[in-house]
Amino acid sequence: MKKSIFEIIFIIFTSLVLLGVTYYSINGSFVLWNKEPTFIDISNRSGSGTLLIIVSNFLYSMFGIYANKVASVCLFALGFYSFIVFVLSTIGNIENFKKR
Repeated sequence: MKKSIFEIIFIIFTSLVLLGVTYYSINGSFVLWNKEPTFIDISNRSGSGTLLIIVSNFLYSMFGIYANKVASVCLFALGFYSFIVFVLSTIGNIENFKKR
């Protein structure tokens, strides 16, 4: 059974998304590790980035000075998980290609 062009485009698109998530998560975790956490006031801000500020403030209130370390570890875990999914899906696609 031959794959359609839409299946091939979907496979390429999801592979690129997984690689992007992997790169930016792991890279962001290393950048975030060395930053000093602070509480951010959201009263004078526009709606842009509000969710990130809320999450940052929540982590700061939960973990204090270790908030960025916790966020960095979570980002690294997300990047590692997306890399594992990318590798496993690539192996699965190669196995399917060999069968045909």
